[in-house]
Amino acid sequence: MTEPNEISVLEAARLLDVSKGSATKLLSTGLLGGAPARGSRRMASVDAVRELQQRPEVAPGAPPAFVVRIGEPKYTSEAWRDGAGWAVAWSPTAQANGVRGDWIVEPEAVLEAGVLVAVVGNFVAAAYAVTGLETQYLDEVSGRQRSRFLVADDEELTAPFVGHRWTLGPGWTTAVIRAER
Repeated sequence: MTEPNEISVLEAARLLDVSKGSATKLLSTGLLGGAPARGSRRMASVDAVRELQQRPEVAPGAPPAFVVRIGEPKYTSEAWRDGAGWAVAWSPTAQANGVRGDWIVEPEAVLEAGVLVAVVGNFVAAAYAVTGLETQYLDEVSGRQRSRFLVADDEELTAPFVGHRWTLGPGWTTAVIRAER
């Protein structure tokens, strides 16, 4: 008997030690591969689950990074980007634009860290060098400042994060943090 090449999102969540919601987010980004649904059950690629299982944790002592938790990718009507979040199927420019703003965060700490890491369900989807502050403005709904950063690819700077798992505590969307154990 041959091994299946797809499993349910619930089974993927169990194998990855994440919640079903996190597994659903991983599926929506394309990190769990694309498999056709079976009735109402959403399916993940066994190969994609194995790849995520084999990812090492971000090493203790990795440099500080601006870490953003992203949800399911969604299209926007914003003039500067087509979508918010991140998806495998998006172009590299759309991926970078999707994660770089507009965040409620003090920009000085982000600029000092110099790395933006996008995490989905405890897995690094993408990492970029932060090269500057594009804009900062007052969010009239929350009454807080929002910041949008300029980012660029930098394989050397982002190497401690790309292709890794980063198990983080619950309860926040963005933070400048250092990998610790």
